[in-house]
Amino acid sequence: MGREGYRLRVGRYRVLFTINAHHEPVIVQIEEVKKRDERTY
Repeated sequence: MGREGYRLRVGRYRVLFTINAHHEPVIVQIEEVKKRDERTY
């Protein structure tokens, strides 16, 4: 919890990203979500 930035679910993956000063997305991390539970969205 408490992560800065945004997250986007794309299929089985969660993409964590921020927006830089030029208003462009910068990918921070890509996680595979193996199953959905109370900690995933």
